[in-house]
Amino acid sequence: MDVVKHEWRTIAVRDGCWFVTQQDSGEPAKLVATTGSETDARLIGAAPDMLDALRTIVAEVRGPLKPFSTDSYLPARFVELAIAAIEKAEGAPCA
Repeated sequence: MDVVKHEWRTIAVRDGCWFVTQQDSGEPAKLVATTGSETDARLIGAAPDMLDALRTIVAEVRGPLKPFSTDSYLPARFVELAIAAIEKAEGAPCA
């Protein structure tokens, strides 16, 4: 899985509309989303980080490499939920 790191994301409000922008190294800021809800804007802004966290967790407990810790374990149902969330975000089955 490719992981894209973004320099920063900004969440702002104007006239009741929430804006999420993103800026990568050397690139101008671009609009990612607009919404009428602060909660939605914050979730959109945090989504890439949450997705990276889920990928890391699944790789730790199910990946082909030796886990970082001998304590690395999650019940199968939790792993299945994490994989389903990743698939929903990516629009394709997880490898």
